[in-house]
Amino acid sequence: MSNFKKRQSGTTTSALADGELQHLQQELQALQQIRSSLKAVKQMVGCLNQNLQLSIKNSNNLAELNQGWKIFFTGQK
Repeated sequence: MSNFKKRQSGTTTSALADGELQHLQQELQALQQIRSSLKAVKQMVGCLNQNLQLSIKNSNNLAELNQGWKIFFTGQK
């Protein structure tokens, strides 16, 4: 094989490797962004869960309070 063809072959292989490396770096960056988004979603779900638990607790407390006022004003349970 002539020197020209060897250099051309090496350049092509190098360009392919560079292209593949760039593609893999882009995929890694996309996966890192997805991971970051999933962490944020996980935090939001945790906060939502806490808010729902507090709402349930507040609803129960309000029901008990309303029952107490009903007994106070009517004398009936």
